[in-house]
Amino acid sequence: MRQEHLKVPFRDTVLDVAACLEENGRDWIACIHGLQSNSKLFSELLCQPFLRDYSKIAVDLVGFGRSAKPHGFSYSVEDQAAVVQEVFRLIKIRRAVLIGHSLGGMIGVLLLDPLADILRGFVNMEGNLKFSDCGASKEVANSDYANFRANLYPDLKAQVGREGPQRAIWLEDIPDYVFYKSSLSIVEWSKSEKLAALFASARCPCLFVYGEENRQKLLAVPDSISSHQIESSGHFMLLDNPDESYACLQNFLASLPSTEERC
Repeated sequence: MRQEHLKVPFRDTVLDVAACLEENGRDWIACIHGLQSNSKLFSELLCQPFLRDYSKIAVDLVGFGRSAKPHGFSYSVEDQAAVVQEVFRLIKIRRAVLIGHSLGGMIGVLLLDPLADILRGFVNMEGNLKFSDCGASKEVANSDYANFRANLYPDLKAQVGREGPQRAIWLEDIPDYVFYKSSLSIVEWSKSEKLAALFASARCPCLFVYGEENRQKLLAVPDSISSHQIESSGHFMLLDNPDESYACLQNFLASLPSTEERC
């Protein structure tokens, strides 16, 4: 897969958005990462043999990974969704399965209607649906920026460093203002009660994937949405239990109506 920097028009500016992509055909797998990672979360997934015939893209959201980190960007969930939608337009993606983890799952929910004519399916990997789903972002939102910068963020980095070196590297690359503004928007959207309704109204097949340690998140998932538990896993199921995560995604893709059937 090649690394690219896309020039993405957004309101009165142009954003530098990094992406890892590979073009193999009309059908795409599009991946959106969460608050504590970047596109590299999906590196091993996108190398799996069952995705060989798909075109693939994993985007670094604005403020994350190799993408630009402008101070003037809002870092709201809805603005990140608008940027991803523009990436779809630039690359001319016409048919895709969307996979979003955590914040990426929330962004995916907001894209369900705008991309309804494009999406063959959507996998929401523990994207927040209600306020009870908020983890670190809830504590961040209860703090002012000065305290977050001086105390909470260093503590979070130390905690994540004890849990896994890869995640610590990703977190170290996220500026404090990006993490703080993103967390405020995550909490705002989680409190709004809009996400579960938008998820339930999806016009494409959807799957909610959750780690065994977070099975309580299933309580927020609409009855109309299928779900799958990843055993021996927490929030980062692609790291905790990659084999079962890959098998789950492969089965979901196999269950989708063929493109000919949709036509």
